[in-house]
Amino acid sequence: MRLTGSLALALVLVAGPAHADPITVAIFGAVFAASFWGAVTSFAIGTIISMAISFAVSALLKPASSARGQTFPGTSQPVIDNKINVRQPTAPRQVIYGEARVGGVFGFMHTTNSNKYLHLIVLMAGHEVHQFAQIWIGDEAFVSYENAGSAAPGDLVIDSNGFVPSPSQFAGKVRVRPFKGAPGQTIDADLLAECSAVLTSADTFAGMSGLYVRLEFDQAIFRDIPNITAVIKGKNDVYDPRTDTTGWSVNSALCVANYLCDPTYGLGVDYATGIDEAALIAAANACDEQVELVAGGYESRFETYGSFKSSDQPKEVLGRLVGAMRGHAPFDGERWRILAGVYQTPTITLTANDLRSGPKIQTLTSRRDRFNAVKGVYIDPVRFWQEADFPPIVSESYATIDGEAIYRDIMLPFTRAASMAQRIAKIDLLLSRHELRVSLPCNLSAWRVQAGDTVYLTYERYGWTDKVFEVRSTSFAVEDNALGVDLELAATSLEAYDWATSEEVPVDPNDGTNGPDANTVAPPTNLTVTEEVYETAPGQGVKSRLLIDWDPSPDGFLIGYQVEMKLQSVTDWDQTHILGRTATTETHWASPRRPASPASRPSNGMPRSTSAPATAPSRSASRPSPRAPPGPPRRRSSPGPGPRRTPRC
Repeated sequence: MRLTGSLALALVLVAGPAHADPITVAIFGAVFAASFWGAVTSFAIGTIISMAISFAVSALLKPASSARGQTFPGTSQPVIDNKINVRQPTAPRQVIYGEARVGGVFGFMHTTNSNKYLHLIVLMAGHEVHQFAQIWIGDEAFVSYENAGSAAPGDLVIDSNGFVPSPSQFAGKVRVRPFKGAPGQTIDADLLAECSAVLTSADTFAGMSGLYVRLEFDQAIFRDIPNITAVIKGKNDVYDPRTDTTGWSVNSALCVANYLCDPTYGLGVDYATGIDEAALIAAANACDEQVELVAGGYESRFETYGSFKSSDQPKEVLGRLVGAMRGHAPFDGERWRILAGVYQTPTITLTANDLRSGPKIQTLTSRRDRFNAVKGVYIDPVRFWQEADFPPIVSESYATIDGEAIYRDIMLPFTRAASMAQRIAKIDLLLSRHELRVSLPCNLSAWRVQAGDTVYLTYERYGWTDKVFEVRSTSFAVEDNALGVDLELAATSLEAYDWATSEEVPVDPNDGTNGPDANTVAPPTNLTVTEEVYETAPGQGVKSRLLIDWDPSPDGFLIGYQVEMKLQSVTDWDQTHILGRTATTETHWASPRRPASPASRPSNGMPRSTSAPATAPSRSASRPSPRAPPGPPRRRSSPGPGPRRTPRC
């Protein structure tokens, strides 16, 4: 079953949508002008009055169903994947509803301290956001400082100064601070101080939210600029008529209303005159209904989590938003009615007395549009906010009737729970099997019927008594110099929207594809350091040296060790402390406990532990290095007297 997808249909004359060019952001090297973002014309829908009669047209927007393979206009980025950073001279703004993990646009790049520090501004949303929940540097996740109270045991929390903590490989090398796009926003003081040659206090990035990131160059850590993303709780201007409050919300119906009324990124609808508030409240209540989960606990029936670009077509964005609640957003020429995907008990009954002539019926859906199973993807926070398959909804009885399993593939980019996705998929499947369609020519008594309503239809000739239909569209008709109303109906039922907890198929928390932690290497143990003196060449005197020994790391991916040494008074480790490296996986320095075999001795006598290639361990473990060929052992000497040094491996 497919709902009518056009945004506005015309019976006589209906104006088409006027959509301005997408908002763009320009990168001006290191300096940004105040007019950083372009302007947008609000999306308008209107009707033309003809012969002194205003013809209102209703249209239903279908949920985004098969979006696989679609990309954002002008890019190769999939519509469901916003988790990348881009460098473009112009780029559309990003809008976030609910909570989503997103990347952004590099809006500023500058180096200081003789290229030691790289300063970045990553613009992630073109509006004020509620909160930065997590910040991702590459594949490592950190809890933002403002969200520290929600951190779980073991989470890495960014400190109040923005520094990434140990044992991350980025500890001491990355500083990150969010800015939320609040009115009166000021530029980060440290950014301004360190980049005063190219920035001024006027460069506030007003109206935008994102991250200021400072990277300290370290060749062992940064081979390129890492992908920087964040989990953001987005728009905080969502109005709730039930409480007369405005703030952050994941309620699907309220998010749809916010998009319709947004003058910058939405359709610019006036809330007071353009939104059916009673319908909105009913839809919001339906979305908030609690549904019991098979694993215990409850969740709201429908919620919205996702993002889109300002360059996306409004009808596509609205389709994805209403798809998150399997709902509709019909427009009657004056007001938008927001309807959630729940059964509505009819309040209107139509009979033969309401008809101008007999109805036309279609009893079967074409084979091309028929399906008996629904599968698809949603966004799974457990799987790093990547798309994941939800358990398919399959009807064996319908498959038997059709003679084979026929799958429909749907994409739910604004849904992040498999249980919620299954409820949406079931509604999609069961409504599609209500194949009866009716074109009903009515007189003006049907004027009170609106698109999205459900009605009872009693028609004795077909044996229908209070048969339930959903109104797909309404339109005026002129026939024999008389006005009428034509209705397009589709059969529906309470059972199509029914859901039992036992129907939920839980998602396996371990799908068998989870690999090892790419950022952690098991360290060696029992490090011992012995200082000894030895006689050099004749006449050269006596010198001291260190003999370093340890038990090997149990890590299966280990290919070598690195030993570093620093003064106790020095806090940070850097490349000046590296004594040497080896590709061996045993203890190879001269030691009475464990002599080294010739085949596995180090190339330069200094141990080092590493992980597999392209794996960056934490700073408390050892760093990765290319595999080196074996060679004869060497002992590295150091001056005898002097400050006490602390080795590590």
